[in-house]
Amino acid sequence: MAADISQSLKDWSATPASNLPTGATAVGPNLDDNLRNLQAAVRADLGSRDTIASAATTDIGTKDAGGLDVTGTTTITSLGTLTAGLRKTLTFGGALTLTHNATSLILPGGTNITTAAGDNAEFVSLGSGNWRCLWYAKASGQQVAATYSFPDGTVGAPGASFGLDLDNGLYRIGANNWAMSVGGAKAVDLGTSLVLSPSAGGSYSFGNALSLTAGAGGAINITAASNSGGTGSAINIIGGPAAGGLAGGKVTIGGGIGGLGSDVDVKSGGATNSMSGNLRLFGADTTAAGTVNANTQSVYIFNGGSQPGYINNAVVLLSARIDTSLQKDIVQMSGKTGVMEYLAAAGVPSVSAGAGTGASVTGTNYGCRVLFGTSAGTSFTITLANPAASTQPNIAACVLTFEGASNIACWIASISGRVITVSMASAPPSGAALHCITNFYV
Repeated sequence: MAADISQSLKDWSATPASNLPTGATAVGPNLDDNLRNLQAAVRADLGSRDTIASAATTDIGTKDAGGLDVTGTTTITSLGTLTAGLRKTLTFGGALTLTHNATSLILPGGTNITTAAGDNAEFVSLGSGNWRCLWYAKASGQQVAATYSFPDGTVGAPGASFGLDLDNGLYRIGANNWAMSVGGAKAVDLGTSLVLSPSAGGSYSFGNALSLTAGAGGAINITAASNSGGTGSAINIIGGPAAGGLAGGKVTIGGGIGGLGSDVDVKSGGATNSMSGNLRLFGADTTAAGTVNANTQSVYIFNGGSQPGYINNAVVLLSARIDTSLQKDIVQMSGKTGVMEYLAAAGVPSVSAGAGTGASVTGTNYGCRVLFGTSAGTSFTITLANPAASTQPNIAACVLTFEGASNIACWIASISGRVITVSMASAPPSGAALHCITNFYV
């Protein structure tokens, strides 16, 4: 006789009274057929494979096999209807889209999945045409979700760490602020600013180039850590060395472009309100360590204007003299080279008639004030006094400032020996004045 029990597992019920055979069925003549159907149903679900073509509704419940190979590339939005609790394992043969739905097709990560050949997934029926993907394994071994969230963690136990180095990794400090931990200590702090904190004796090095750009109105501060009671840390900015016959790298420090207040400040680290720090500018030395070869290396200081000596683009060299035998600083300025000297008798400069009738000069060779007379011209000369034939001064640098009711542009037209030729944008009025500060060599 025909078997009472269905050979398809989907027709079975979790409620005993709903299954076959019924209480009125004679078991004896049908027992063998019923047992064979039981075996076939279980075997089909647990150990058989079948094929199904992808479609908008890929009704996997029509297949008794527990494992299904999905062919085609049609986007799948539904898996059909099947008794709740039954599971199907799918293997995809190519690229198609599984469309996430929070009710009817629930996928890991809550987002659509693009399949690839060899990907596998297991789905469980929730009944009423609803399905949940229990797991999805990519053939490539990559994660299913495009993003992954780590726990915050701490500096000693980062949220993202390494299996054999649990105190090294990434952790979250607070809102929009995270950090890198090395050996249980914060090494890099990333937030509205970047803070690098190398361990004692450690340092950071970068690859082919390091580019640090401050945000609008921001600043880049490179500060060596203090060492209370000991030697302070150093900041070294060094261009790359020469190699293969190529010129060595250079270090350029420049102010901002196209705005006001674009200053470049190079300061020594002296104590507050004191002159204990030194600022040193050295030319390269190619002779021996610890020496300065003045014949082949130079330190150049350029002003930023097209008109040499123009007051808004001035170069000021101030030298504090202690002893005449100690002050021997080599300077190159406007093609002039010599030894900066102190003159015991500086003398008072003189001016030409170009300064106007009744013009006068007060001060010394180091700094003087020219008071303009009447009918002054737009050009005149200042001649330094010659206090001693053995120490005839030659001008190395000069700074001009105009003093009057209205500013008049002034600049150095030329410097020759002890003579400075000054040009002005317009003739100054009587009673206006010009201040001149000079430094010179012999």
